[in-house]
Amino acid sequence: MTVCAPPPIVFQRKRWSSDEVARLALAWRDALDEQLEPSDAPVATVLANHPEAVALFFALSCFPLPLIVMPPELRGWRSAPALPASTRLFLAPALRPLAPEAERLGLEVTVLSSPADSPRAREATFLTSPGVVLFYRARRMLLDGKTVSMMADGGSGTEAFRVPLPGGPAFIRSGWLTLRRQTGAPVLPVFTHLEGRAQIVRVHPPLPSGEPDPARDLEACRDVLERLLVDYLRRFPEQCYSLAFRPPEDAELLARERGA
Repeated sequence: MTVCAPPPIVFQRKRWSSDEVARLALAWRDALDEQLEPSDAPVATVLANHPEAVALFFALSCFPLPLIVMPPELRGWRSAPALPASTRLFLAPALRPLAPEAERLGLEVTVLSSPADSPRAREATFLTSPGVVLFYRARRMLLDGKTVSMMADGGSGTEAFRVPLPGGPAFIRSGWLTLRRQTGAPVLPVFTHLEGRAQIVRVHPPLPSGEPDPARDLEACRDVLERLLVDYLRRFPEQCYSLAFRPPEDAELLARERGA
């Protein structure tokens, strides 16, 4: 998990502190809790310099869903590649005027009302996010044929699968997989190691694609990555920092599972 706090916002000469924005976000998170379930289908929101828009972005980031962040300028909506048909767009009350244009683009629009006060929001001043945030720019870059580099493992993000390795499994996150499914972009595994003072980067062939069944596609990717990771660990065990220095949440999860 990633623990993050919204930034302070200055809007119409009023300063909203980080705590004020966080409490608004937590209240919306509680209101959305029954509406949103884990899914590969993306949701979208508009991020603007407005406390409500920032709070809603942080609220939606708390859910294990691909999140597309859209600009407030309508011209960008019309010129960008079309969003997936299943995309649900959530708008803060202040951005209600954008709803008609979004509906003309075929999006399912929900304009939120001002949230009721939340007992948890009154006490909490932070948000815990699974880190599955699919930025609009990254998706657009891939659809334009450009290259995006990102980590497949790490301490934040929803877990896609695990690769069993000596010393404990590698946690593979789902961000790259979501981008791959949404854009069809090829995914090339990249490994790096040190040889003396030189850093050697090795780019492997693309992961297999073309399997329409998501479960089989995931299994095919897992098989390739497991083979590559096992080989890397065999050749460079002293350089596998992600296994030697695990994020605290991964270490706690493994400890609980071993004790079960």
